[in-house]
Amino acid sequence: QVANKKYSSRAEAKESALAEVLLKQHDDKDISMSVSKGHYINIGHIVRIDVPDSNVSGQYRIISKSINFNGSSVSCSFNLNKKPITLAEYL
Repeated sequence: QVANKKYSSRAEAKESALAEVLLKQHDDKDISMSVSKGHYINIGHIVRIDVPDSNVSGQYRIISKSINFNGSSVSCSFNLNKKPITLAEYL
């Protein structure tokens, strides 16, 4: 990990950190989850999943959201991934 390594200069540390961030952005996990809170959170916001499995735990961006009303109950689900936002998504 970048935080535990000693660097000879700030530039070397910056290059190492940038490389690690770019590698983590290529993580293509898509996660669907039902939630009991967070109905107000918008698409594009970042949520943190904290579970014992280190392959799943981390920060994810909400890419889609579904809220369903059924009688007196409300259910909400999110689709998440780690892909960075691109300009084309706003056009």
